[in-house]
Amino acid sequence: MRQKGDVLAESLIGVLLFAVAGVGISHVAAKMSVAQRDNKVHQQVVNELRSKVQNRADSTSLCSAGGFATDNFGAEVEVAGCDLTTASVGGLAISDVSRPVVLSARLNGVDYRVGGVVQQ
Repeated sequence: MRQKGDVLAESLIGVLLFAVAGVGISHVAAKMSVAQRDNKVHQQVVNELRSKVQNRADSTSLCSAGGFATDNFGAEVEVAGCDLTTASVGGLAISDVSRPVVLSARLNGVDYRVGGVVQQ
């Protein structure tokens, strides 16, 4: 007659295990949701900066502003590479060549950079 409480104890242990598993799954789901949101914001910021570089009127149009805010996020964008240099092509020196423009922004503690030259 003393074993009547065994089923109740086993049931409570089972419920406790399911609760722990549920908390773990919800924690993982929350982390994935935050990572997905951050990735989406990253993609939108990079696309906006790329659009600014690709759709500019001429090579110095972004340089004249000295910096601007993004349209969708309000992040300050710094413009670099606005100076002119001399390039050599086939032994012929060409002066007043624009350097590649680089746009940099910082949003929510993350640095974004678009443009420039890939260093090898």
